Amino acid sequence: MEEFLEHPLLHYPDLVLALLRIGAGGNGTLEQAANRLRHDLAIAHERPGITDEHLLAHLAAARHRLALAGLVEGVHGSSFRTTERGRRVLAANPLGVDDTTLLEFPEFRAHVRRLKRASGVVDPVDREYQRGFAAFLLGRTHADNPHRSDTVVHQAWENGWFEARDVIGNGGK
Repeated sequence: MEEFLEHPLLHYPDLVLALLRIGAGGNGTLEQAANRLRHDLAIAHERPGITDEHLLAHLAAARHRLALAGLVEGVHGSSFRTTERGRRVLAANPLGVDDTTLLEFPEFRAHVRRLKRASGVVDPVDREYQRGFAAFLLGRTHADNPHRSDTVVHQAWENGWFEARDVIGNGGK
């Protein structure tokens, strides 16, 4: 992964953009996304020392995360296309998409929670997330957040509150 961090056009948000753009044109493939990245690198006179296999592996991982968030969908074989949700995200984030954007979608948040539970890692802010979720159920508003707004626990509480609102407050829609 170090070599990806050293090349501005190979950061995760750039991989995601390449995938969303290729998929927005119809049925796309990882190879087409890799070709787009190689083209962009050539224009910038960048020549990263990475193998095609390495690039395709990173693109496959990014495509998997996009699929979990509902931004791309498989078509047939290894082809994929950008969903309507993916097109909206692409239009709203023309300079890059990362996990902070993907976390806006309940399907991706559920995936992250499953991974945390499976790994046994205890998230120190998980308790505040659960408290925020419960606060919504108790009829509190998001303005009732008891934490300073510049803290991670404030954000965790708020994320829990909004998750409850999105899942329960909208009838699970």
